[in-house]
Amino acid sequence: MSRVANSGYLERKVYNEVKELIINGELKPGDLIIQDQIARRIGVSRTPLRRALAQLERDYLLESTPQGLVVRRISSGLLISVWEVRAALEGLACRLSAQMMDEATLVYLRTLITSAYKKWKEHGELEAYRKADVDFHTRLVQASCNPILHQNFTQTQVFALAFSKGIIRSPEETYPEHLAILDALEERNEEQAEKLMIEHLRKAIPTIRQSGWSDG
Repeated sequence: MSRVANSGYLERKVYNEVKELIINGELKPGDLIIQDQIARRIGVSRTPLRRALAQLERDYLLESTPQGLVVRRISSGLLISVWEVRAALEGLACRLSAQMMDEATLVYLRTLITSAYKKWKEHGELEAYRKADVDFHTRLVQASCNPILHQNFTQTQVFALAFSKGIIRSPEETYPEHLAILDALEERNEEQAEKLMIEHLRKAIPTIRQSGWSDG
């Protein structure tokens, strides 16, 4: 492995390890990031750590303060902002992908979400549905073939997955919405696909508003 490739791999590894510390609560909102301590904890030098921390800040998991870099404090208002941006981005992704999505992808997505829904319905496997939901949204964005859209989606998705406390609405609600979006894509109806995706994501906002996140 080349030095550049190895450096990139190490940065991703450090990024994922620090992100996991944030998600599982070992690094709590408001905690000051002390680089020497974290570098020792995960066994890396400060160079890949600094780069990983910079990416975590770009992904909204950390924020700069006069005291230094800290774990971002989350509010329902901030989460709502993320969902509003997701709605706009993923609505656009559906509009762009409607005319170019191939049949194999449509079949895959329909099978993916239907199979996961049945697992939840029959066996209560919510995690399987959550993973299918993430894959569903990710692949729709990938199908738009727009790298700028995909980059911005990835940033909001990282934040959403870290702080949304899992699935926000029941599969009973979201499953038919997923199918309706696929129907519009299959019909090459870009306006309807965009509209349905925006509505699908915005329906989570009232639940987020009542979720108990501190707005202080």
